[in-house]
Amino acid sequence: MDGLRYGFVTYQRARDAWSAVEASSSFPQYDVGFGGRRAFCRQSYADLDGLEAKHTERAYYGEARPRPIKKDDDLSYEQLLQKMKRDLGQRKRDRKS
Repeated sequence: MDGLRYGFVTYQRARDAWSAVEASSSFPQYDVGFGGRRAFCRQSYADLDGLEAKHTERAYYGEARPRPIKKDDDLSYEQLLQKMKRDLGQRKRDRKS
């Protein structure tokens, strides 16, 4: 590393990471790359921010994880809105009975 300063950024969405890499040409003093932390550091996985341990601990103690979002790609916006209204109406009717 020869006294150089470096850092790693993790993005939640891949498109944000790609945007950062594409915009990096505006900052020639920085060498921006996509991925490769393990090769750069020459070590196996290390949980640098502690998030993996936090999620693993939650899963171990049985706390609920967020459910994956179902995609209704075949439906238009209006159809999705009508479906949501029907579902909400059904839930209200179920609560009353």
